[in-house]
Amino acid sequence: MAQVRGFAATLNAAGLGPGDKIGVRVPSGSNDLYIAILAILSIAAAYVPVDADDPEERARLVFGEAKVSAVVTKGRKIEVSGERPAPHPAPRTPGLDDDSWVIFTSGSTGTPKGVAVQHRSSAAFVDAEARIFLQEDPIGPQDRVLAGLSVAFDASCEEMWLAWRHGACLVPAPRALVRSGMDLGPWLINHGITVVSTVPTLAALWPAEALENVRLLIFGGEACPPELAERLAVEGREVWNTYGPTEATVVACAAPLGGTAPSGSDCRWTAGTSPSSTPPGFRWRKAGRAN
Repeated sequence: MAQVRGFAATLNAAGLGPGDKIGVRVPSGSNDLYIAILAILSIAAAYVPVDADDPEERARLVFGEAKVSAVVTKGRKIEVSGERPAPHPAPRTPGLDDDSWVIFTSGSTGTPKGVAVQHRSSAAFVDAEARIFLQEDPIGPQDRVLAGLSVAFDASCEEMWLAWRHGACLVPAPRALVRSGMDLGPWLINHGITVVSTVPTLAALWPAEALENVRLLIFGGEACPPELAERLAVEGREVWNTYGPTEATVVACAAPLGGTAPSGSDCRWTAGTSPSSTPPGFRWRKAGRAN
């Protein structure tokens, strides 16, 4: 955390602080990426991520639409936009009403749209998942959480905070390995991964033994085939199906899956969301909400 506090001070010295939106375009899985994110959050600014591998056009669009005050790049270099007083005249820690991040949709159905999430909602989301998953034997320092998703995808927030909320180890997988799909299976074993959040399509490529150490498996992003849940929901492992648009703070609800449970039966409402928009087959059971 000393590096996080140090970089936060550097951001304040550059004139950045509460209410600013700060772009992040740092290589996936690097220490610099996570230090930048935590430092930005700590100065009451919001981070706006763009995958380092995305085209320049995407970066210009996202940072332009978000009206970022600065961009953090590889090596924790800070590129400030325009003139501003430096150091920041009124630095402070974040409050519940400050934005924590602005993540843009893919744009697959039109122009990418930025979704700002306040600390009130992000904290409620993190705490709600802590109450839902592995209630009898919670995630802890002994666990190793896979970080395999692009930081520009809101589900990456789930990976990061499943680790950080519980003091577990966040283990980034090389992006090329994640893209290959099948090759990621042996990597999970070799790195002792115990917690995985992924899409069913990717998990379906892995042999069952690739998940032998995994005790929490979370699916999202697409429908989970019942036969996949039946194959992977074995004794000693919790398997969950999650659902939520970006606007609902990553996950709106989560349903436990088992060998005989239908996909999405008995969905627990998380982080202040409501059952106003629900996928077919889900029932609601409230698990947590923002205050």
